[in-house]
Amino acid sequence: MTEPTPVTIHELEGEALLEAVLPLRAYSLTVTPPLPDADGWRNFHRGLVEVRQFVLYEGEQPMATAAFNVMTQQVRGLVAPMGGVWGVATHPAGRRKGYARQLMQTLLAAMHDDGLPFTTLYAFRESFYERLGYVIYQQPRSVTFDPAALLPLLDRDIPGRVTLMPYIDGYEIVRGFLRQQQLRQHGMALFDEQTAHNFRGSAPRWVAVAHAADDETPLAVMVYRNGGSDDDMTMKINPFFYANSQGKYLLLAWIAQHADQIDTAELRLAPAEQPGTWLADLDVESKSAEPGLGRVLDVRKIGGLVVGPGTFSARISDPLAPWNEGTYRFAGVEGRLHVEPADQADCQLTIHGLTALIYGTHPPDDFVFRGWGDPAPVTQAIMQTMFPLAQPFLYEQF
Repeated sequence: MTEPTPVTIHELEGEALLEAVLPLRAYSLTVTPPLPDADGWRNFHRGLVEVRQFVLYEGEQPMATAAFNVMTQQVRGLVAPMGGVWGVATHPAGRRKGYARQLMQTLLAAMHDDGLPFTTLYAFRESFYERLGYVIYQQPRSVTFDPAALLPLLDRDIPGRVTLMPYIDGYEIVRGFLRQQQLRQHGMALFDEQTAHNFRGSAPRWVAVAHAADDETPLAVMVYRNGGSDDDMTMKINPFFYANSQGKYLLLAWIAQHADQIDTAELRLAPAEQPGTWLADLDVESKSAEPGLGRVLDVRKIGGLVVGPGTFSARISDPLAPWNEGTYRFAGVEGRLHVEPADQADCQLTIHGLTALIYGTHPPDDFVFRGWGDPAPVTQAIMQTMFPLAQPFLYEQF
């Protein structure tokens, strides 16, 4: 009888990592053949700082790979460390064998060992990651419109000015503004400072910064590129963030200044944005962009979130992260979440149910229908008071 081929998982770096993951990720995640240039991939990996990468082998053959970066994420008013999962890829001969699931369980344990309370990702298949405890966020949107529709703004006296510069020159301004936006935007994630700095020149882009007339403090920032080819006349904008309406309309007027140069403006926006209300006759076309998914990784480390008043206890079920299994008391004390062990539970919650509460993605009366828990109506009311529905926007793409 033939012995089964051993399956092992290794954390790799350097040339050993490149040799193992380049064919896997290129085949699964890019257009091939040919394989990408190895030097380009080598430089990409050198730019990553807070990263750990794992490879699953079937015998001596690399069959699957996955990685995570240590990032930050704002969750209900608290900016916390977070593990951003990316680069999940499986060889065709290794698919439907549970290899991606094994790798993800290894990543969950590694992220927990690193002390991370949350993890996020973008999914190739949402249902796969839901089975691993992740919960989908509301979908952000990509919107397009004709910049000529903004021309009426040029007839208005909008106080302030817009400064234009190459992205590499405006990097510090953009980064500082994003950090301020992160404090305001629930769910917003950012790469660590060194990784962001290392990739600041990876793609040529413009930065437009809106200011008040007599103040250098940015009111709004947008990063963009004009067209991708000679016949592509689209201004592609990401991010488009503003601190107030003055900044927003200064940048919209800046887009209008390009009405004779481009025929379409394309913006990636948070789910809560309503661009159709920005100006009459804007005629916005909207399509869903790729949503993020999030997961509570360590129940004991989620204290400190901004929550409403109330108290409930729950028995948490999380078979893929057994350190979370147990009964906990969740209490809003002076506007902050306190978490501690409890002897008795008011309800049962899977890790999905707790994650949905923390990120505000689903009302608790959904839980029984999703298989995420059994809170009674009185407990649901407490949960809704403590954790109002919210719209997380992951922002950073990885």
